[in-house]
Amino acid sequence: MIFIKQHGKFKPVYRSDHDEWDKLKENVLYIAKISKVRDKSDIKLFKKYWALMRLIHDQSDTFDDPESVSDWMKLKCNLIEIIEQRGEKVFFKPKSIAWENLPPEQFEMYWNRFVKIACELLGCTEYEIDENLIF
Repeated sequence: MIFIKQHGKFKPVYRSDHDEWDKLKENVLYIAKISKVRDKSDIKLFKKYWALMRLIHDQSDTFDDPESVSDWMKLKCNLIEIIEQRGEKVFFKPKSIAWENLPPEQFEMYWNRFVKIACELLGCTEYEIDENLIF
């Protein structure tokens, strides 16, 4: 979740953050790592990414959750991390898109690929995706 501190209180920034905030239970202690955002545009693109993963999940019966859409999308884009190699066998996993693992310039390049794949999968245009993303 992305928050902003205003008037001494933390408030969710995006619509999806409000939804997550509402799921938190009263009188329960939560631990959060607080860090300053590098750039507001980085956050917006990151939030759009997860909105796209949710949109694909909602429009498809193929995936169990947005995280599985994300893993599939990363594999389609060859955004992988090799874990181990034994002879001719290579073991890999989807690479993390966290800011410390994928610089904004690379993320933006992959974003364009993600949108193209989503358009093919959903049978729609980039404009229609932009119009339907909620973040």
